[in-house]
Order: sequence, then C-alpha cells, then structure tokens
Amino acid sequence: MEKHYVFIDESGNAGANLLDAQPIFTIAGIAVRESSVEQLSEKLNQLKARHHFKPEHELKGARIIRSRHNVFMKEASGLVLAEGLPVFASVVERKYMIALLTVDNLFDPVYNNRVGNEWTFPIKIKTGLANHFYNHLRDETIALAGRVLTHGDRSDIEKLLSAIEEDLKANRRINRFDIIKALNGCRGFTAELSEVIQATNESDGNPRYTKGTIKAPNVTCFVDTMMRIEHLYEGGSPVQVELVFDSSRQFDQVFSDIFQMHKNAGPARIIIPDHAPLIYGFRFITGFSTRDSLTTPLLQCADYFATGIRSVFGLCLVENQPDEINHAMSFYLAFGHAAGDIGHMVNLVISDYLGRKWFSALKKYAPKK
Repeated sequence: MEKHYVFIDESGNAGANLLDAQPIFTIAGIAVRESSVEQLSEKLNQLKARHHFKPEHELKGARIIRSRHNVFMKEASGLVLAEGLPVFASVVERKYMIALLTVDNLFDPVYNNRVGNEWTFPIKIKTGLANHFYNHLRDETIALAGRVLTHGDRSDIEKLLSAIEEDLKANRRINRFDIIKALNGCRGFTAELSEVIQATNESDGNPRYTKGTIKAPNVTCFVDTMMRIEHLYEGGSPVQVELVFDSSRQFDQVFSDIFQMHKNAGPARIIIPDHAPLIYGFRFITGFSTRDSLTTPLLQCADYFATGIRSVFGLCLVENQPDEINHAMSFYLAFGHAAGDIGHMVNLVISDYLGRKWFSALKKYAPKK
C-alpha cells in the first residue's frame, strides 16, 4: 500500500493564554508521497544553494518573511504548489475564537434554560452572536471571557455575565433575538458550568503534559487538520498516511495522544454543513511522528506556509498598513484567496470583520494592470 507523509508546523504563540499580542494562530501541513520526499527535499536544498545558503542552514519563516530573503520563502512555497501537493491550513483569530467559545458555553442548553436543544448544533445564530460579541464587547470583557474558558472560576463566570449585559445595553438584540434575556438563563447554572470547565482542564495534572496545552488553540487546530486530511484521502485509493509534526516539547505528547484517541475510536462520522466532517476511527491516517525541522526541509516549507498565512492575516488587522508588501507577503495573500475556494483543505476561524479586511487587502495589494 502506498504511503504518504503530511508534514505539519504551526505559527503563533502556544499555550493557554487565549488572547495575547499575536492575534492570529496558524497550523499548516503539506502532503507528499513517500516516493517523492527525497527528490523534493533535494530540490529545496538546491533552491537554498541558489540563494547562497547551505542545506543545513534552517531559515525560519518568522525571521525572513519581512527580510530581503523573503523571495526564497516565496519560491520554496511555490515549488510545493508547482508539484501539485495538497496544502492544509487552519487559521484562528484568537479574539473571535474566544467569542465563539463564549457563545458555546453560555448558550449551551445544559447550562442555560432560555435556549433549546438546537443550540447544541452549529446553527447560524451562534456565529452571528460571536460576531456581535466580537464587535461590541470591550477588550476587558473579552480578556475576562478568556480567563473563564481556561480557569472556569464561578465568580468570574458571574462577572462575565454582568460585563456582557453592561456592554450590550445599547446593542442587546440581533434581529428579534434578545441576547440579554437569553443570557439570563445561564445565571442559575454557573456552579455547574464552572465545574465542567474545570473538569475539562484536569488533564493538566498529567505529568506528561506541559501546563496549559489542552486549552491551547494548537490542539483545536491540530484536530481540525487531522479531520481535513482524513477527509481528503477518503475519495481515493487506499493509502497509509503518517503525520509528521515539527517537534515541540510542549505539544509532542499531547498531539500523539490525541491522534491515538481519534485513530482508535469506534468508527463515526458527523456531518457539519459547510465544514469538513468530524471523523473518528481513522482508516487512512495510520501514524504520527515528530522530527526536527532543522534536518527536514519539508517541515521548513510547512513553517513557511503557516508563518506566511499568519503574517498576512495579521497585516489585515493593522490600522496603518504599508502602501506595498514584499514578494512573499503577496504570495501568501494570493494563496489564502485561492485556498478559500478549497473548503475541505482550509479552515478559517475568523470574524466577519477580519474577512472584510482580508478582501480589502486583496484589492489594495493586487497587481496593478
């Protein structure tokens, strides 16, 4: 049976701090046939040589994305696309992620008697609420929500409910839906909600895990990426797929355990509209390993995609944008636009606001005829 590798790297701060100075987190993966790994790695090393770098010289995307060496980064990623290799990406805007998770927790019908069981599913109003929170909650309230999601302190949950009510006084409705009235259904269940949030974080007591890993966006993005990879291979010939992650002391064991859990789970498939399905009991992804990107050129390329995509989305959130952007930034801006049409390979967890800024940047930086 043919074997494929998917080389995976991430870009952005890791850990339990859900909101920090880096607003975007990205993970990217490149799928390669085993028979092509050595040849493609050699091509990447030859490209390094043409740019006067030694093969053993690792060029980190975060260091060169805005340097004069950005052209090499663009050409390395272009080489991957020229080979016709699938590229996966998951992009998370941290502030919007907090808004989404806040809606999921505070409007969960188990802990809120003002909403029905349909709120268990990803119904449209939930993304509308998340965008409403994103647009109208103060930064201090979003930060408080981040603490609630990671620590689950009951007094903080009650403070968060009051803060949301105060912030939304002038914007309490979406169409006919009264947010404050519905939110009050959570007030009688703060103890239960606190208990379940804290229970989900008990894995921090596992000595194999670094504190905070289970709560980090890294885990959500990794799971999403696995789902998209398994889904891609469903329609083709039987293959064995090994995930190769750029070794990280903080996440190696966590990702390995999560992979094993999904691989060994009883077969199940959950269909979600406009989203890759959630698949359990993998048939195609058969292995997970870690390597050092220093000696693995294709992991370096995964880093370039992750870093490049994160950088251009981050640029869209900057108020004073430059008049021009360099070759690499232009490349990843265009890649993100094209990849947006490939829903089963790219996942964007971003606000409507960032989506509008993204299309505005595409128009601003598009090559002039």
